[in-house]
Amino acid sequence: MITALHRTASLNDGHLELYKILPLTESIEAVNLARLEPRHLANIAWAVARLTVPDSPLVSALDFEARLTEFKPQELSNITWSIAQLSFRNQPLIEALAARAPELLS
Repeated sequence: MITALHRTASLNDGHLELYKILPLTESIEAVNLARLEPRHLANIAWAVARLTVPDSPLVSALDFEARLTEFKPQELSNITWSIAQLSFRNQPLIEALAARAPELLS
């Protein structure tokens, strides 16, 4: 399901009707997100942002903060881009991402 969502987002030229993708995001919400690898969480966030799914409860359900140290730099970049694209307001997450940045740049 995650791969399907990611590929759909990669191929989307901006003309995909939202109603066609919502069942897929709802299916992913039913998955135990805590068991997913960090790259899968980052890919979900990127795909939801790329498809501009507004107010997606899926992004809120992805507990990035609890697993922040597990993400590689590219995954953190994707997450940061995603929350910016979606105007996702989570100040503790934004501060945690900002705190992690110098560590990754050294």
